[in-house]
Amino acid sequence: MLPKSYLEVSQVLRLIKSDLEEDPKLARLWVKGEISNAKKAYSGHIYFTIKDDKASLRSVMFASNSAKLTFDLEDGMEVLVQGRVSVFEAQGSVQLYVNSILPLGQGALYLAYTQLKERLEEQGLFARKRTIPMLPGRIGIVTSATGSVLHDIRHVAGRRNPSVSLVLAKASVQGKDAPGEIVAAIDMLNRYGEVDLIIVGRGGGSLEELWAFNTEEVARAIYASDIPVISAVGHETDFTITDFVADLRAPTPSAAAEVAVPDVQLQLNQMEERLMQSGNQIGRKLEDSKEKLERLSADSILADPRLLVDKENERLDSIQDRMIQSFQSACDKHKERLALIQGRLGGLNPLATLERGYTVVEQRDSVVSRYADLRQDEPFTVRFQDGVVTVMVKEEEA
Repeated sequence: MLPKSYLEVSQVLRLIKSDLEEDPKLARLWVKGEISNAKKAYSGHIYFTIKDDKASLRSVMFASNSAKLTFDLEDGMEVLVQGRVSVFEAQGSVQLYVNSILPLGQGALYLAYTQLKERLEEQGLFARKRTIPMLPGRIGIVTSATGSVLHDIRHVAGRRNPSVSLVLAKASVQGKDAPGEIVAAIDMLNRYGEVDLIIVGRGGGSLEELWAFNTEEVARAIYASDIPVISAVGHETDFTITDFVADLRAPTPSAAAEVAVPDVQLQLNQMEERLMQSGNQIGRKLEDSKEKLERLSADSILADPRLLVDKENERLDSIQDRMIQSFQSACDKHKERLALIQGRLGGLNPLATLERGYTVVEQRDSVVSRYADLRQDEPFTVRFQDGVVTVMVKEEEA
């Protein structure tokens, strides 16, 4: 038999939800645990599980609260979360709705600092370092109008080079409005400042007090600046994100002014020293030239220029004699060689044998060396040394 009354699933979950939300212990509580399966949705909501070694609790942090986080949630991170316990009816699960999160083991600000530093370094924002102008005529200062930073920079710059102009782009250097004002000041100097260099600075302080210079928006504004930037934030031991992004880091604002503004008196002294060195070099060259001129003036050729002509004529005569001798020697060698060749050719001339009593027999314009080659009943010639005889041979009668 069916019961007379019953509840729908949704009604049960609403009862549980109502009971949970009416319990003041569960309406605002702190929970300690380890982050697991953290995921940030496109909407900005962050979904994760907080757990210990015995249990786990599904959690969600809506975008309105997650936007206030100064660090990224990572799996394995030990945290304290503050929120309320309720029921997510669509899935029938108990869920922690988180308002804020505090990391354990290291402060939230330091964690945010290290995470941002690693991310910007991976993106290459720390690699670019532009050259600081050697002789800036106009320097922009991004700092508070009432702090000691402006006074220190003015004092150092005025001492080193009074002709350098300083332009203040005032901005808060502490508090929630500081990052936006620093970004606006850098942008203003780039657009309208007509400056050669920008110094961004403030005095020392705690990590919280320096936090405006550890924000991503200020870091990206410095990187986007078309004008070189010197970061001078805090004391010598303080390091901020702006120090790594800027083109140069100065340990203090006064040190930034020392680097940015050249010492005009030192430059004048160096210029005077260089002028003195140049004068000494010119003096030595003049002395050397004077001595050379004196040596040339004492030369007898300058006293009587005809001696120079005579010397040149003598040199030309010597050259002419060497050319004639060389030509004659070459001719003699060629004559000797020609005689040798003629002697060899004479030995190869067949007519030369006629002088030794021999004769040459020719028939039909050819030399006949054997009797059997003579054509019968045809004339042939016999060539002697001093003449030629035509002869006819007839066969002997039997």
